[in-house]
Amino acid sequence: MSSPITPRREVAQRHRVSWRGIVRAEIIKMRSLTPSIVLLGITFGLMVAAALSYSFLLGALSGLGPQSGVREENLATFGSTGATTTMVLSAIFGAYCVCADDRHGVTAASFLACASRRSLVTAKVAVASVIVAVVTFFGALVEILLGGLICGVIYDLPYPWDVTDLWFALLGVPLASALACLIGVGVALIFRSLLAATLTVVGVWYLLPIVVMFALGFLTRIDGTSFLEKSYNLLPNFALGLLVTSPTLAARDVADTFVHSWWIAFIVALVWTLLLLGVGMWLFGRRPLRAR
Repeated sequence: MSSPITPRREVAQRHRVSWRGIVRAEIIKMRSLTPSIVLLGITFGLMVAAALSYSFLLGALSGLGPQSGVREENLATFGSTGATTTMVLSAIFGAYCVCADDRHGVTAASFLACASRRSLVTAKVAVASVIVAVVTFFGALVEILLGGLICGVIYDLPYPWDVTDLWFALLGVPLASALACLIGVGVALIFRSLLAATLTVVGVWYLLPIVVMFALGFLTRIDGTSFLEKSYNLLPNFALGLLVTSPTLAARDVADTFVHSWWIAFIVALVWTLLLLGVGMWLFGRRPLRAR
């Protein structure tokens, strides 16, 4: 007697990979990839190195007396020391997480286990952003503690342990780094190339602001308006750079610009992140997979 035929839908439901399984697989893949671990180690190490150099610099300047210019505001930004480099490396890490499957030839195997492209990319996005946020959180914490040890104990400076602006970096730095990581994911999904994504990230953070400043300065001289000169603050690197500091400190630096508060900077950074990530996922869903 032949066994009853199981409906196809029940077979698909029985062997479907769960969301937890997809996330677990992505974590295992990232743990097994040496470049991802090295990149995270470099990110953490540069944060510590930036805190050490900044601590000894402020300590040396404090020996000059009141004319040195060392204020409590300088000490309150210890947790965000070297934030630009941290965000660039976070974006490159996000790009590598996307391109690693193609580079190591496991794209076909990944989609064989998980037929949904959206689920797989969403798992990559979630895992990469959480890992970056955790690493940069501890990096910011080490920066704050190193600043207190060197400036407060060795150089006897009034370290602001009880100031909220100092500890805000434990929220701002992981948030900005996670958003930068998602931007890197979006750029990598658009180009499908780690080299192109890395060059784009470096260009956006380091070259594009210079080009925009020169262009806006030239246009300002032509029409005599000032709003063009301030519009460069809408760039993603500038908005993310404001997120690492507290709303109080951010408002002092951008009081006369379009992005005149921490919350507006967060909205601008979120719009850039969602835009690049959305375009990348849309293109990724319509391109053929690389079988190698």
